[in-house]
Amino acid sequence: EALCSFPSESLQVTLTFLGIPQEGGDVGAVHAPTTETKTKDSEFHVSTLDSAQDSKQDDPERISVRRYLVVHTIYATDHAIDWTLEAKFAEARYSYFRVAFVRASVIMPLGVLVLAINSALFHHWERVGILLGLVSPIYCLCAYIALWHEQKFLRLSGTSSEKLLIAVLCVQTLFIVFAECVRPELDYGMLAMHMGYLNNFTPMTALSMQIVSAAFGLLPYCLAQTIAFIFPSWRVSADNGVPWWNPVDGEKDKAPQVGDLALCTPADPTSKVQLVTSMLVPITIFLYQVMVTYQRDKSIRWDNLVKHKLHVKKQMLESEQQKNEDMLSGMLPKQIIKALKALQLAPSSENIKPQHFQDVTVIFVEICDFSRLCSYVPARDVVEVLNIVYHEFDRLSDLL
Repeated sequence: EALCSFPSESLQVTLTFLGIPQEGGDVGAVHAPTTETKTKDSEFHVSTLDSAQDSKQDDPERISVRRYLVVHTIYATDHAIDWTLEAKFAEARYSYFRVAFVRASVIMPLGVLVLAINSALFHHWERVGILLGLVSPIYCLCAYIALWHEQKFLRLSGTSSEKLLIAVLCVQTLFIVFAECVRPELDYGMLAMHMGYLNNFTPMTALSMQIVSAAFGLLPYCLAQTIAFIFPSWRVSADNGVPWWNPVDGEKDKAPQVGDLALCTPADPTSKVQLVTSMLVPITIFLYQVMVTYQRDKSIRWDNLVKHKLHVKKQMLESEQQKNEDMLSGMLPKQIIKALKALQLAPSSENIKPQHFQDVTVIFVEICDFSRLCSYVPARDVVEVLNIVYHEFDRLSDLL
């Protein structure tokens, strides 16, 4: 600002160092000694020459998708997890899964409604109440949040609201297991459908959804199956303790007919083989979901990483182009630069003609006590100081 206030004439600027600088401290100030009292101090700072190392650490080519905790993937370099890219990917998941999450959250209540109607036909009112009053509304709530509060939904990652949503899904999973427990015979049909919903359509991290499925779904279900096997008498209807097909006196030995069975015919809990089968099948389904989620998550991560690398390289290219522009503008007038660009885009035999400028300004810069400065300051800091001084005066000359 001080230099721009001077008239267009030859101007000599003296750069005086106020003291021997410490690393990271002030180097000096710019003074413009003229007959006018218009001066402006501009502080310089010596930065460490570790930019090459920093750029190496930030090099996206060193980031890759790696296996983590056996069946999960992360972004990591050779020595550490890239938490910045992890946070960006967690945010991107909400954008990737939003449409599928809304559709699945709308379809799931329809499946719950079918199961509730089937339970009502056999007078299993406790199960009907749990399915329609506790399980289905949570699906509808998820669809409502993702559909009508899109911006808030896309910003859920890493917030307390996301933790609350995960807690709600944990409670919902327990409700589903409890709804299966109040049936005459324990079954895994609804639980398997819910695990597919959690692992394939929810935008939360794969690890969190697998914990929800295992800790709040599979574990309580297997525990209930084990209790039913040890104490078979507990699997009776809540209607006065009679069996679920409600046999009357004299018909207690009557086997249930096909029309009396629920949609998912369960295994007999008194059989060890059927007990193992009833527990092994949902566990197998869960493991299959884990492997599918792992492959899908890995594929999405690689796609996201490629986009990130392209974005970084584009920024680097734009930065280099800007540096070239600044370098050219420091050596040539803007009119000449435009002519060179036009000549590069449309080559012709015509040469660029020299131009005459009537009004120009020349700046002479002198660094006082430069020899003494070099004797006290390390060589690399001297080079950096010169680089800073040159670029700063080059920037100021553009303002003239």
